[in-house]
Amino acid sequence: MPWHRHVSKQGVGATVRTGNDAAVGLGVVVVVLAILFTPVGVQRLRARAWRPGRAVRDAPVGPVDFPLVWFQAEAPRRVGRNERVTGALTIDTAAGTAVLTVDEGPLPITEITDVSIGGRGGDFIATWVEVHGRVGAKTTVAYFNDCRWLAWAPVLTGSNLRLADAFAALVEDPAATT
Repeated sequence: MPWHRHVSKQGVGATVRTGNDAAVGLGVVVVVLAILFTPVGVQRLRARAWRPGRAVRDAPVGPVDFPLVWFQAEAPRRVGRNERVTGALTIDTAAGTAVLTVDEGPLPITEITDVSIGGRGGDFIATWVEVHGRVGAKTTVAYFNDCRWLAWAPVLTGSNLRLADAFAALVEDPAATT
């Protein structure tokens, strides 16, 4: 027991801490960090194993809504400010459309040629979905992340994997266009 009652210079019955308190405190910190970051490690492993079209059952059918996403037109950086735009994303795999709705209005995402997912920059928690295609009128590499629950939704629910699956269903086959 870390607290003992005994007779000391402070008086009869004074409470004095023992040396085991530091070890107990350190153990609690280690357990809390393990509980907190185990889902992050699992999410990173799942993202690393993701491949477009990995299974027919993974491809969403119909509209898939992501009510709160971060969008960046540049790769997340380790140092400096990342310019993120928050909006709502709707991907309709049946219609072959994706629309990001931001304050300025809807931005169609078209001509998708490649989709990948993984950690980017110095962001330890988020697994960003990287999409090569056109956003609005600009051909770019776009980065998306479900930012619900302070960006913990992808870690706890796998929503970025569903986001990547939905975008992968829209990838245009270059052999079909030639």
